[in-house]
Amino acid sequence: MLVPEEPSALSLAEALSPEDFYVLNSLSRVDIGAVEREQIAVNDLVLELSLFVDNETVKQVEMGLLEDSLRKDWRLSDDFNLASRRNKEIDLVMREMEEVSWRAAN
Repeated sequence: MLVPEEPSALSLAEALSPEDFYVLNSLSRVDIGAVEREQIAVNDLVLELSLFVDNETVKQVEMGLLEDSLRKDWRLSDDFNLASRRNKEIDLVMREMEEVSWRAAN
């Protein structure tokens, strides 16, 4: 079962190590002091993280890491970047093909 039977009262101080707090506080605009550690519930932190970390954010971070790795390994210029989106014309052709196949199916 993924959802606990009873509400959790676990605070950040009980759940996270000092190293975890160091990493968390190293994020931009994050400053969790000793007092807040006792008052903030783990559930609240998870909810806050789920609001700004989505699939698109993860995809952008992975793309950035891949670009950095390729730049370093292949000694590419600093302005090198991978396309995160297809060409506009390809999208138009794909939509047209989808419409033609949809009409043919009916």
